Amino acid sequence: MVHEFANLKVPTVLFIGKEDKTIVGKGLLTPEQQKMYGQYRVLGKQTAAKIPKAKLVEFDGCGHIPHLEIPTEFMVSLLGSL
Repeated sequence: MVHEFANLKVPTVLFIGKEDKTIVGKGLLTPEQQKMYGQYRVLGKQTAAKIPKAKLVEFDGCGHIPHLEIPTEFMVSLLGSL
C-alpha cells in the first residue's frame, strides 16, 4: 500500500518511535536480514516524504507503541497536532 500514500488528501501525522524495529514475518528472516528491515528511523522519513504535507513526529528512546511507552509525551504531541 506504500504506492498509495501519495493519494492521501487528509492531514496526516505519523508518530514514530525511533527504536521501533518491528518486522512482519521477522521469524522467517535470518539475523542479517533482520538488520536490513524495520528501521523506523529511516522508514518514518521515507514514509512522510511520500504523503503530501505529512508531519512526522519522532520519539527518541521509544519503540513500537509510543502511546504506552511514553504516554505523556505522546499525548502532548497528539493534542498539539489536532
